[in-house]
Amino acid sequence: GWREYESGHYREALSYLMRARFPGVNEEYFADYLMARCYEGLEKNDSAMLYYQSAISRNPDYADSFMGLYRLYKLSGDMENAMDYKRRAYAIDPSLREREPE
Repeated sequence: GWREYESGHYREALSYLMRARFPGVNEEYFADYLMARCYEGLEKNDSAMLYYQSAISRNPDYADSFMGLYRLYKLSGDMENAMDYKRRAYAIDPSLREREPE
């Protein structure tokens, strides 16, 4: 799934990720995050939002999931929620300020 995601083959990546078994919580949150990124790449933003939220519930310390929700809310025009998620991401990982485009 990871290789397909990295190659931009989001449908194929989702196929692998949905069938995979993940033994620990750490792997589960990251699988949710990758599925969210795939859905975001496929412009299926409602599904992406659900998987970002699932990733956050599994690991509330992974700031990139919050940035995913920031991007989706910004895209939808909901700047209040977008900025809330962006602030939360930066509070967890201040280095995001340097690596995430505005």
